[in-house]
Amino acid sequence: MLELCPSKTVIFGCIDNANAEIEDSQAIAQRLLAAAEHHDPEKLQAAPDCGLVLLSQATARAKLSALFRGTQIARDRLADPRGRAHGHHHD
Repeated sequence: MLELCPSKTVIFGCIDNANAEIEDSQAIAQRLLAAAEHHDPEKLQAAPDCGLVLLSQATARAKLSALFRGTQIARDRLADPRGRAHGHHHD
């Protein structure tokens, strides 16, 4: 599907708003890296699947924190042609 819109910026849903389980930042990074194989990573924006209004504030914050960390991991790996992070410590 991503190949069908190469010139468009795609908001890519990476966290599930339907449950309170906090996603693993490494798993989020893997989803983003997989998407980057099919679409220009500069035109991918990581986001929740939908709004987080139905979750508690603490859960929503934890999910957004995991999204941020996963995005950072994916950016680091995309920036390093060997696929390793640049000395940043991620969980």
